[in-house]
Amino acid sequence: MTATDPSNATGEVTVTITVTDEDEGGSVTLSSPQPRVSSELSATLNDPDAGVTSVTWQWASASTAQGTYVNISVATSASYTPVAGDVGKFLRATASYTDKFASNKNAQAVSAAVQAAPRPPPAPQPPPRQPAPPPPPSNTAPEFPGTPATRTVAENTAAGVNIGNPIAATDPDSDTLTYSLRGVDAGSFDIVAESGQLQTKAALDHETRNSYTVTVSVHDGKADDGSPNEEPDDTITVTITVTDEDEPPGKPDAPTVGPASTNGHNTLTVTWAAPANTGPAITGYDVE
Repeated sequence: MTATDPSNATGEVTVTITVTDEDEGGSVTLSSPQPRVSSELSATLNDPDAGVTSVTWQWASASTAQGTYVNISVATSASYTPVAGDVGKFLRATASYTDKFASNKNAQAVSAAVQAAPRPPPAPQPPPRQPAPPPPPSNTAPEFPGTPATRTVAENTAAGVNIGNPIAATDPDSDTLTYSLRGVDAGSFDIVAESGQLQTKAALDHETRNSYTVTVSVHDGKADDGSPNEEPDDTITVTITVTDEDEPPGKPDAPTVGPASTNGHNTLTVTWAAPANTGPAITGYDVE
């Protein structure tokens, strides 16, 4: 420090200033200003004075920030985890301690009202199940019984008459079936395409031929994959027997004239062909 008089004479002196230590109050800070249920809340004591010892803690709660606080009996450490019963209440953390100036000193901090625990995020949901792709189209072919079929028809039956029951196939898919005839004898008969019913095409003669064989085919118009297809799916062999019927005598055929006799007589031999089922031919007489 320098001093000057009116004659401009100066003098200096050294001054020492001492800052005395004063007792300063401590403070408490909370790890979060907003406590929540199930989330730990910690308190920390701050005191600028040295020599802090013998720190104890007590947590209390009240309905309002300035209300009457009630100690929480189990909360006597520097941390406390709020429970469901604390929702809506204010928490106060009090530190009791000793420093170099005094003992039984206190510092406090008050929190905001406790909030309920945050709802857990929803569990991840599996992606929506995609519908199964539709099965590929398929078709089950119609089938005939495994053994050949037989039918009978009387000779001389008129055309267009049904021959026994239809030659029917079974189809698990209930498709519309179409029937047709094949084989060397197919031209002698007709078939109803929608039902497989065999029919006569013309009168048949037992004496001329008594048995015919045809092949009946069936298709449902589809391949195994369901696509259009007109090829036969199955066939069956059918034997048709022409039965012999009793036929009444009829007008004989025109007579045939045999050679004249050489015995000196005029002889005429006449022979009639007999109708079917009437016995041998009728042969002649002499005319002199």
